[in-house]
Amino acid sequence: MAAAVSDYRPIATTYAFVLGFVGGLVTALSVPGTWRVLADGYSAGFRDTYTVVPQGSLRIYYWSAAILDPAVAILLIGGALLLFFRRELGRILLTAGCALVIALGVFGAVVKPDLFGVGQAGAIDKVLYLVPLVFPVATIVLAWSRRTSESSVMH
Repeated sequence: MAAAVSDYRPIATTYAFVLGFVGGLVTALSVPGTWRVLADGYSAGFRDTYTVVPQGSLRIYYWSAAILDPAVAILLIGGALLLFFRRELGRILLTAGCALVIALGVFGAVVKPDLFGVGQAGAIDKVLYLVPLVFPVATIVLAWSRRTSESSVMH
């Protein structure tokens, strides 16, 4: 009976693990695409497709992502695994990885070109770029929830 109690893992811990691990995998898979954009540019336009090489702030964004994304992937996957195995360091690594994701996401929302136009239509773009940041915020909240901290064992 005691073994069953010690194997108990709160649902918040499981969700934080899944969000962190999947986020790390997605980030790791995005690295080659970021390097490709830096090398070759990206396609733009709806009717006439053409290639745009990022310049100015957008280029800084892509370089930041190219450098930080591998670190983010390691932090998220490592943090998720440590959290799964009830190590306190997992929460810290997940938080660091998610903080980098949020910082890059906000920076990207500011510098990425508007897809829907300028003015009010362009403002929609900025909001849409920020919507995916719900996942790192939720991961941080779940990782630091009271239930998760109760199941973590400091080693």
